[in-house]
Amino acid sequence: MTEGKEGVGGFDLATAAPVSELEETGQWIEIVGTEGEVLLWDNHTKPVRIQVIGSYSKTYRKLMHTQTTKAVKRKTTQITGELLARQRLEVVAGSVQSWEGFYNAGKKLDCTRDNVKLVLDNYPYIMEQVEAALEDHEAFSPANSSN
Repeated sequence: MTEGKEGVGGFDLATAAPVSELEETGQWIEIVGTEGEVLLWDNHTKPVRIQVIGSYSKTYRKLMHTQTTKAVKRKTTQITGELLARQRLEVVAGSVQSWEGFYNAGKKLDCTRDNVKLVLDNYPYIMEQVEAALEDHEAFSPANSSN
Protein backbone atom coordinates (compact mmCIF):
# COMPACT_ATOMS: atom_id res chain seq x y z
CA MET A 1 0.00 0.00 0.00
CA THR A 2 1.09 3.53 -0.57
CA GLU A 3 0.34 6.81 1.14
CA GLY A 4 -0.79 9.73 -0.92
CA LYS A 5 -2.96 12.78 -0.63
CA GLU A 6 -5.99 10.51 -0.57
CA GLY A 7 -4.72 8.42 2.36
CA VAL A 8 -3.37 4.90 2.72
CA GLY A 9 -4.18 2.13 0.28
CA GLY A 10 -5.08 1.77 -3.32
CA PHE A 11 -3.17 0.56 -6.34
CA ASP A 12 -0.32 2.82 -7.43
CA LEU A 13 0.76 2.20 -11.02
CA ALA A 14 4.14 3.79 -10.31
CA THR A 15 5.04 1.24 -7.65
CA ALA A 16 3.07 -1.87 -8.65
CA ALA A 17 5.16 -4.81 -9.85
CA PRO A 18 4.96 -5.34 -13.63
CA VAL A 19 3.31 -8.76 -13.56
CA SER A 20 3.53 -9.25 -17.31
CA GLU A 21 7.33 -9.01 -17.13
CA LEU A 22 7.52 -11.38 -14.16
CA GLU A 23 5.42 -13.97 -15.95
CA GLU A 24 7.35 -13.58 -19.21
CA THR A 25 10.46 -15.09 -17.56
CA GLY A 26 8.68 -18.39 -17.03
CA GLN A 27 8.70 -20.87 -14.19
CA TRP A 28 9.96 -24.45 -14.11
CA ILE A 29 7.49 -27.15 -13.13
CA GLU A 30 8.29 -30.77 -12.33
CA ILE A 31 6.13 -33.21 -14.25
CA VAL A 32 4.15 -35.72 -12.22
CA GLY A 33 3.16 -39.07 -13.73
CA THR A 34 -0.26 -40.68 -13.66
CA GLU A 35 0.49 -42.42 -10.37
CA GLY A 36 1.51 -39.23 -8.57
CA GLU A 37 5.26 -39.73 -8.90
CA VAL A 38 7.66 -37.04 -10.16
CA LEU A 39 9.03 -38.30 -13.47
CA LEU A 40 12.84 -38.66 -13.49
CA TRP A 41 15.56 -38.78 -16.15
CA ASP A 42 19.40 -38.84 -16.26
CA ASN A 43 19.66 -42.20 -14.48
CA HIS A 44 16.72 -41.23 -12.26
CA THR A 45 18.60 -38.26 -10.74
CA LYS A 46 16.79 -35.25 -12.24
CA PRO A 47 13.10 -34.40 -12.52
CA VAL A 48 11.47 -34.05 -15.93
CA ARG A 49 10.69 -30.33 -16.14
CA ILE A 50 8.92 -27.81 -18.35
CA GLN A 51 9.45 -24.04 -18.31
CA VAL A 52 6.12 -22.24 -18.71
CA ILE A 53 5.24 -18.56 -19.04
CA GLY A 54 2.26 -17.11 -17.19
CA SER A 55 -1.09 -16.10 -18.59
CA TYR A 56 -0.43 -12.46 -17.65
CA SER A 57 2.66 -12.37 -19.91
CA LYS A 58 2.63 -10.42 -23.15
CA THR A 59 3.53 -13.58 -25.08
CA TYR A 60 0.52 -15.49 -23.72
CA ARG A 61 -1.84 -12.58 -24.39
CA LYS A 62 -0.50 -12.34 -27.96
CA LEU A 63 -1.12 -16.09 -28.45
CA MET A 64 -4.70 -15.65 -27.25
CA HIS A 65 -5.19 -12.62 -29.50
CA THR A 66 -3.86 -14.56 -32.50
CA GLN A 67 -6.26 -17.45 -31.90
CA THR A 68 -9.19 -15.07 -31.40
CA THR A 69 -8.35 -13.23 -34.62
CA LYS A 70 -8.21 -16.53 -36.51
CA ALA A 71 -11.62 -17.50 -35.13
CA VAL A 72 -13.15 -14.16 -36.16
CA LYS A 73 -11.72 -14.47 -39.68
CA ARG A 74 -13.39 -17.89 -40.06
CA LYS A 75 -16.80 -16.34 -40.61
CA THR A 76 -17.98 -19.36 -42.58
CA THR A 77 -16.43 -21.96 -40.27
CA GLN A 78 -18.61 -23.35 -37.53
CA ILE A 79 -16.96 -23.29 -34.14
CA THR A 80 -16.73 -26.85 -32.86
CA GLY A 81 -15.27 -28.54 -29.84
CA GLU A 82 -12.48 -29.87 -32.04
CA LEU A 83 -11.61 -26.36 -33.27
CA LEU A 84 -11.55 -25.00 -29.71
CA ALA A 85 -9.35 -27.91 -28.59
CA ARG A 86 -6.87 -27.17 -31.41
CA GLN A 87 -6.78 -23.50 -30.45
CA ARG A 88 -6.25 -24.41 -26.80
CA LEU A 89 -3.39 -26.72 -27.79
CA GLU A 90 -1.76 -23.93 -29.85
CA VAL A 91 -1.91 -21.46 -26.96
CA VAL A 92 -0.67 -23.88 -24.31
CA ALA A 93 2.13 -25.20 -26.56
CA GLY A 94 3.18 -21.62 -27.31
CA SER A 95 3.47 -21.02 -23.57
CA VAL A 96 6.20 -23.65 -23.16
CA GLN A 97 9.65 -22.06 -23.31
CA SER A 98 11.88 -25.05 -22.66
CA TRP A 99 11.97 -28.56 -21.22
CA GLU A 100 14.30 -31.17 -19.80
CA GLY A 101 14.07 -34.94 -19.83
CA PHE A 102 11.84 -35.63 -22.84
CA TYR A 103 12.81 -38.46 -25.17
CA ASN A 104 11.35 -40.42 -28.07
CA ALA A 105 12.61 -43.99 -28.52
CA GLY A 106 15.65 -43.18 -26.38
CA LYS A 107 16.59 -40.03 -28.32
CA LYS A 108 16.40 -36.55 -26.83
CA LEU A 109 13.23 -34.75 -27.95
CA ASP A 110 13.95 -31.10 -28.77
CA CYS A 111 11.56 -28.50 -27.40
CA THR A 112 9.99 -27.39 -30.69
CA ARG A 113 6.40 -26.20 -31.07
CA ASP A 114 5.48 -29.40 -32.95
CA ASN A 115 7.09 -31.66 -30.34
CA VAL A 116 5.40 -29.77 -27.51
CA LYS A 117 2.02 -30.14 -29.24
CA LEU A 118 2.71 -33.85 -29.74
CA VAL A 119 3.40 -34.34 -26.03
CA LEU A 120 0.52 -32.17 -24.79
CA ASP A 121 -1.99 -33.71 -27.18
CA ASN A 122 -1.07 -37.31 -26.36
CA TYR A 123 -0.48 -36.95 -22.62
CA PRO A 124 -3.39 -34.96 -21.16
CA TYR A 125 -2.02 -35.18 -17.63
CA ILE A 126 1.00 -33.14 -18.81
CA MET A 127 -1.32 -30.66 -20.57
CA GLU A 128 -3.25 -30.21 -17.30
CA GLN A 129 -0.04 -29.49 -15.36
CA VAL A 130 1.15 -26.91 -17.90
CA GLU A 131 -2.26 -25.21 -17.90
CA ALA A 132 -2.25 -25.09 -14.09
CA ALA A 133 1.23 -23.51 -14.14
CA LEU A 134 0.01 -20.84 -16.59
CA GLU A 135 -2.51 -19.70 -13.99
CA ASP A 136 -0.29 -20.10 -10.89
CA HIS A 137 0.45 -16.38 -10.63
CA GLU A 138 1.88 -16.61 -7.12
CA ALA A 139 4.66 -18.88 -8.44
CA PHE A 140 5.92 -16.01 -10.63
CA SER A 141 6.33 -13.59 -7.73
CA PRO A 142 9.83 -12.46 -6.74
CA ALA A 143 9.48 -14.42 -3.49
CA ASN A 144 9.35 -17.60 -5.59
CA SER A 145 12.11 -16.62 -8.03
CA SER A 146 14.05 -19.86 -7.49
CA ASN A 147 12.41 -21.19 -10.71
